[in-house]
Amino acid sequence: MVNKLNRNLESMVTPDLIKTLLSWPLLTDWVTTGKIPDHLLKAVILGGVSGLTADHKPRILSDWLKMTFNSDHVSITEVEEVILQTLLFAGFPRTIEALTVLRKLTPENT
Repeated sequence: MVNKLNRNLESMVTPDLIKTLLSWPLLTDWVTTGKIPDHLLKAVILGGVSGLTADHKPRILSDWLKMTFNSDHVSITEVEEVILQTLLFAGFPRTIEALTVLRKLTPENT
């Protein structure tokens, strides 16, 4: 599961992206301290949920959500809100698929 996410993320990383990210103060703090600030980690997690919903990648989204819920950085409600907000630009079928994935992973909250 993690390897699949790593392969997908590696394919998106370009030298220009790395250069841009390394010039960002929050990330340089992370590199020097070894700890990602909670608000930045939350943004990355929710951004991943939004991107995977819009890109219609339900299997990868499922893996991402499993890792997300193990981290305790975001709540199920926040993830649900991001998926529903994605409806505005990704379309109805993709949003329903993402909500289905979320419900399968969190049946106690349906």
